[in-house]
Amino acid sequence: MIKIGVNEKVYVAAAEVKTNDKDQKSLAIGFAEIGQEVNAKPANVLDLLNEGSDESGDSNLTNIIIFPPSVVYLGDSFDGTKSKDDPREGKDIFDDFVDIKNQLAHILKRFIPEKEIKFDLLKGIPVAGKDPAAIVAAFAKPAICAHIFKNLCEQFIAMITKYVGDQSKGSRLFLVRTSPTKHFGTIRKKYLGQNPFFEDNAISIPESKMYTKQTKGTTKLHDAVVVNEVAYVPNFNAYELKNGLDSGLPIQSDDEDDASVDMGEESAGLSPELFDAGDSAEAAPEQDGELEGLSI
Repeated sequence: MIKIGVNEKVYVAAAEVKTNDKDQKSLAIGFAEIGQEVNAKPANVLDLLNEGSDESGDSNLTNIIIFPPSVVYLGDSFDGTKSKDDPREGKDIFDDFVDIKNQLAHILKRFIPEKEIKFDLLKGIPVAGKDPAAIVAAFAKPAICAHIFKNLCEQFIAMITKYVGDQSKGSRLFLVRTSPTKHFGTIRKKYLGQNPFFEDNAISIPESKMYTKQTKGTTKLHDAVVVNEVAYVPNFNAYELKNGLDSGLPIQSDDEDDASVDMGEESAGLSPELFDAGDSAEAAPEQDGELEGLSI
């Protein structure tokens, strides 16, 4: 079972764009343990009702759900200067896209040389000039935001598809708690060079950045792995330890509708957020022709 902390011998089992009943899109990246086959969920709801299986759904699949950045604040800003539904600055949305792109590139680097990972996030968007400030500001436009997320998802899926379902490339997956009040697992989004969440399972535990030697200051919530008489535990950083993000234990205020990881049959539906309030959610759905006459 995939859990918070280090998960050994996993593989990418699925990667797809999902659309909810409000036409809001998200990217679902599914992980499973090697040796476990994924039971694909029928795409048609009537097929799901009528199939002969006694175990419907992706029973062995753990989905990480990534939503597009929100063009409005989902709640009051941390500094108190912005309220729910106030428009967000293009720079903040741009930074969110950089974080998402870095997360996806981090996964791809497990299979593809870095120099071969190419994104073209402004594909299909006329760029009138090369003023960086104007380009960044345009990220606040709902149609631009939705189109960039569409490009990001499609290009990631095109690069990862060859490796989806390939159990010959065993990997490690490091999950952290979503927040102090939400016990569901998620992937890191910052400083991934020093804090990786996906790596080759062939890297030895002493050499892996996902592990650290057990000391008084390391996590107390995970069993140690002993290698050559040295104890190693999952390498949660100082911020994660301070905020209890090494714990997978639910608390009373947890809301299962706020998961950022979908544990197959163990949690229902899609997870509505991956990032903290104000940093993610559903961008406005892109309408046909909405980009016509619109440029950066």
